[in-house]
Amino acid sequence: MNREMFGNLLSKACDKAEIPKYNAKNLRSTYITNAKEYVLKNNLSDATLLGITGHRNVDTINNHYIQEQITYSFFFI
Repeated sequence: MNREMFGNLLSKACDKAEIPKYNAKNLRSTYITNAKEYVLKNNLSDATLLGITGHRNVDTINNHYIQEQITYSFFFI
């Protein structure tokens, strides 16, 4: 499956589910943001986050994927 085919299938799936359209990039960002949220809510380690996401360095996640307001909101709950 190439990128265009995946994009078309994902678009159709979003339409069918009646949700906003996603593409591969924002789908991955959403997944990683949710993984970070899970780790923060459950007081888990960065090693757990790396295992969930498949990244080697937590800075990649924090610098490229995570919206700052999400990270900060869990420290003040």
